[in-house]
Amino acid sequence: MDEQRDYLERLLKTFRVAALITVSTDGAPSARPMLTLGDVSTREIWFMTRLDTEKGRNIQSNPNVGIYFATDGDQRYVSLRGRAEIIRDRELIRTRWTEQLQRWFRQGPDTPNLALVKVVPHEAEYWDERTNREERVTLAS
Repeated sequence: MDEQRDYLERLLKTFRVAALITVSTDGAPSARPMLTLGDVSTREIWFMTRLDTEKGRNIQSNPNVGIYFATDGDQRYVSLRGRAEIIRDRELIRTRWTEQLQRWFRQGPDTPNLALVKVVPHEAEYWDERTNREERVTLAS
């Protein structure tokens, strides 16, 4: 199991953008591309959002989320399931802020309703077509 988890950790570090999948109020999945903030790991994955968006409302009403990573050329994929936590701490928002976010949040870290989303994954599946490797890993209970 440690080998699987180590391999997954190395694989996750190669991704910067993910599809964050939330559950809408009518129970339907809703996915959108999101920039990850900081290192991506099996312990936690960070995103930034506004709480007055569909995504923000979905997370507040149902914190169960999926995250999907895919590479374009070398056919490596990771699917995570976990629980999202909304964090409104302004100092932490400033710490996690990156200039790449400016195009979506024009007022910078002072954008109204801005919050961090911290996802703690509890299950992962990965596929690596280069090595014909496919695994399911339980990360936390």
